[in-house]
Amino acid sequence: MPTATACNRFDSFSFVYGLEHVRTHEKGNLSPDANGNVPIAVIADTKYTSSSVGPSYSYDSRDNPFRHTRGFRFNLEPASPRPLGAPVTPSGRR
Repeated sequence: MPTATACNRFDSFSFVYGLEHVRTHEKGNLSPDANGNVPIAVIADTKYTSSSVGPSYSYDSRDNPFRHTRGFRFNLEPASPRPLGAPVTPSGRR
């Protein structure tokens, strides 16, 4: 859901909204104690949904967006827009 604001003839700033479903699986093994006892491995499965909003910059100086003969297009936005993002629905560990 980008919303753009034109700054000059060719460039614009906008905000990009991202929604991501994340699933993680973590294993942790502890080393044996002084008596040689091996502890039980720690295993955690986590699922959550992350919502984020971040900035985006675009520059487009093409003469025609479909069949351009001059100019170029450039977009700059973070790979994961995290400045205002946070987990939305954490669903505990098992």
